[in-house]
Amino acid sequence: MNIPKLAEDQGVHDPLYCIRGDGWQVVGEQTLVVPGGHARRLTLARSDRRTEVVFWFTDGRERYDSAWRTWRQSLSRRLTFGRSGREPALVLLQPANGETPSWNSVFAQCPFLFEI
Repeated sequence: MNIPKLAEDQGVHDPLYCIRGDGWQVVGEQTLVVPGGHARRLTLARSDRRTEVVFWFTDGRERYDSAWRTWRQSLSRRLTFGRSGREPALVLLQPANGETPSWNSVFAQCPFLFEI
């Protein structure tokens, strides 16, 4: 599993742009309940390969899968010179070996993911 790295100098964007730009096709989608909100699980296919990714955005208080909400929060933060709250972060998890993990087990073993 890839551990997310936060990049302070890059704007948060919808991960579907990069996923599709890398040649993956979304063939399945599901909402997952996670501590403090919800995440999105995507099943992806490219050529004869399949994988899954799970992602969510967070403002430090809530977790959600809406890129629009992230953009609104980011704009509000810029307009208020940071007084409206923290900059949203994207947390994206993808198995390194292509095998689909039990996401609930991953979440249980890695509670620090929800402290971002």
